[in-house]
Amino acid sequence: MNKKFLFVVSTTIVIITTHNANAQIKLTDSGYYVNPCNETIFIRIHPQKEEIKYHSNDIDIKAIQNFHNDYPAINNERWYKSSDGGYIANFITDAVHTTVAFNSKGRLHHTINYYDEKGLPHDVWDEVKSVYYAYNIFRVAEIHFNDQKVYMVYVENETSQKTIRVTEDNIEEVESFKKG
Repeated sequence: MNKKFLFVVSTTIVIITTHNANAQIKLTDSGYYVNPCNETIFIRIHPQKEEIKYHSNDIDIKAIQNFHNDYPAINNERWYKSSDGGYIANFITDAVHTTVAFNSKGRLHHTINYYDEKGLPHDVWDEVKSVYYAYNIFRVAEIHFNDQKVYMVYVENETSQKTIRVTEDNIEEVESFKKG
């Protein structure tokens, strides 16, 4: 695996742990979203403040076209510009929060789908539960990057929370916290 992909997976933890299940991604206190692929900062105004509304002329037409080719049924997406000229589209459908990142030329960079245990494919669920049977799955991030798919599965019990990375050929605990 290339270093960039490993960086995506490892830093997605930060994004997921700040995810707000009631809305889009909950961001840092300063109102920024950090792109897990290259540390580009994407501006997002806090919900209590006025939100930036981008006119379609502000977003690269190729990004918009590529988005609507991949997601033709979505018409409620929110677009954000990055400091490096890239673009982010966020939307929610069927309880899945999706973030789609495009580079400055409008090409797809990565996609992250956030959902709960019910959305996790059964084979991945079996793999996680075979090791972490005493834990509840409370959140999942499904990351697509360069034709690779990685699941970041967040589990907890009464005393701890863990982050489990599941790839095609590996399952690994990448983070563990004690509660309390």
